[in-house]
Formats: sequence, C-alpha cells, structure tokens
Amino acid sequence: MGANTVLVEGLHDIPGTRVPPADLAAGVNMLFEENAEVVTLEDLSSFSGRRTPQQAARALRERGWLFPLPVKGAWGVATGFSAPHMGAFVVLRARLSVSPGTEACVGGRSAAEVRGWLRRPTSAAIGFPANERVPWCLAAYAVCRWSPRVPMDVLHGLPVWKPETLLAYMGTRPGRFPWTDIAEWLPEACSDVDPELVADELIGRPAAAWARTAYLLHRGGQHDTAAALRARGPRLDGGPFYFGRAVAGLDDAMPWLPVWSSEYCVVDYALERNWSYDWDT
Repeated sequence: MGANTVLVEGLHDIPGTRVPPADLAAGVNMLFEENAEVVTLEDLSSFSGRRTPQQAARALRERGWLFPLPVKGAWGVATGFSAPHMGAFVVLRARLSVSPGTEACVGGRSAAEVRGWLRRPTSAAIGFPANERVPWCLAAYAVCRWSPRVPMDVLHGLPVWKPETLLAYMGTRPGRFPWTDIAEWLPEACSDVDPELVADELIGRPAAAWARTAYLLHRGGQHDTAAALRARGPRLDGGPFYFGRAVAGLDDAMPWLPVWSSEYCVVDYALERNWSYDWDT
C-alpha cells in the first residue's frame, strides 16, 4: 500500500488513538471500512513497503489502533464492531485466523445465543473435540466436548454448531448443560430441525441419548420430528432414561414432580423444573 495520510471520516476522533504513520494510514482506513475485528501478521505484511509486519503492528499498537490478544500473531482492531452476541468470540476469531486448522467453534448455549434465541446473556462457550488439548488462548471459554458429524453453519465468519448438533449435545450430555430459561427458546431451536441430521449426530450413541433428544424435540413442539427421530434410533425398551436427575439435585423438599413420558421412556427432571415451576413463589 502506498502512503496515505488522510484518514476516512469517522476515524479522527476515536478515543485513545493518535494519527497513524503516513505509510500505515491506508491500512487503518481499510480495517475501518471492512469493520475488521482482528488483524494478523499476514494481513499487516501488505500495509507498508517500508516496515515489517511486526514493525507495523508495534506502530499501530503504540497509537491505539490495535490491542493485544492472547493469540500469537494476531491483534484486535480498535475500530472493529462485533455483530450482536459475537463480541465474546474475538479471541476465537483470532485463533482461527492464525491457525485455521483448529477444531474449535461456537458451541453449547452460545450456539443459541448467537442466533438471537436467548433472552439473557450466557457464558461464552466453544465446541471442541474430546480428548484433545484446548489451546491456552481459548482456555477462558466454557468448553463443550463434542465433534460434530454434520457440517457447521457459518455466522458472521465463525463456525457455529447447527441446531441439530446443539440438540444432540443437550440430549446426550444433559448434566453438562445449563437448563435455566430453556422454555424461552427451545421451541425456536426445534422449529426447523432435520431429523436426519440429528440422527447423524447420534449414531453410535446409547439409546438414552436418542430418547432424550427426541423428547427435547417433542417438548419443543415438533412432535412429528421427534417421532421421526425415534423411528431412526435404537429400541427404547431399556428405559426408563433419566433426564437431568443429577441436575435436579433430588431431595425430600423437591417442590416439583418429574414428568414421565411413556412415548420416549424418559423421566424428566431438568426440563420440568425450568418449564413450569414459579421460582418467585
């Protein structure tokens, strides 16, 4: 890029920044116009013919245009504005920009939040394969151990679990999923689910996982989809299958009764607890 000392409109009064060097101003303009949230050494290599990428990064950091991230070779961009609910994933974006082979994605409840289903914020969570070490730069995220078997969606440039993957995870590992406010968003999560994709996620998993996932679809209002999933899975005569028994924290003073679903052989503690009980009484 050639030298350009003229910053585009909107960059002159950003708090904490100073005028960039003349040979880097065009790069700053580009980051702003593209609303870039992350910049890497590879990106910076095209900013100036007179500086190395490391020198360009240092100069822009000193003037407030970049800020450090826990990812080697990547920085946050001061002018970048995240899409709704995506701000917590700047570090994940940086890691995938520098190391695109990293098998990390937006997962867990965050897969619902970034779609706008949640009415209240949740802890940022990523999906990551089981038995693999999580990179230290991603250690601040809640980690949901799962390897999707169906292609992920891409939202705002980041890989995100499909609804089918999210539901399969919820049904397979209910003790690792927070069920608070589930009644507010489960119908949306189930509204456009392909039972074939859910089945692909559940292949090889125990009958309990199939039963609980089908029951989730049933409670989400998708009775036909739930029945189709049950028909694809193993026999459920090995039940009953407990849903959230450990989560419920059984005691003699339990103020609600579990629900028995004879259709899916499920004893539901988790959903019923968060679906119908009035905690304000």
